[in-house]
Amino acid sequence: MIKYFYLVDFEYITNDNIETLNLGIFSTKQKALNKINSSFYLPGFKNYGIENFKTIKFGVDFDYNVIDKTNVILYCVSHEYVDANNGYFYWNIFDYFSTKKKAIEKVEYLKKHSRIGKKYPDNFDIIEIPVDNFNDWSEGFVELNKNELQLLPLIEDTDPNLAKELYNK
Repeated sequence: MIKYFYLVDFEYITNDNIETLNLGIFSTKQKALNKINSSFYLPGFKNYGIENFKTIKFGVDFDYNVIDKTNVILYCVSHEYVDANNGYFYWNIFDYFSTKKKAIEKVEYLKKHSRIGKKYPDNFDIIEIPVDNFNDWSEGFVELNKNELQLLPLIEDTDPNLAKELYNK
């Protein structure tokens, strides 16, 4: 049974590269929009427009009927490597799965049947992704040398002056 989720990404261009920040996966379109709204005025994000936020609807096949998608963990198959010819870092997401077993099966398939899997078989990763996690990039970001990102320190609710100082920069 296929259940649908919403991926929220933030994209911007720096040094002719498209940088993408994954802001999370959400069980409903409304929760995805809530994430965008809560991120829009944070440091880094507020320097760009609403058009930099992307919402992507995708389906995941479950062997059982999922009633409450908010308590679901998805398994993301990703792959990364550095190309020795040009020095570029590549990171790809292949798919999301309902079980770790399905994700492992996909990795094994890719190792045998894809060019990238044969060349870099040890560079796959399976990441557990909790749905409706509003904590990803919740402090915003600052640009460093236009290529590196840095998380801002978590601001405690007890220090509103520090929050004003950092968020108004």
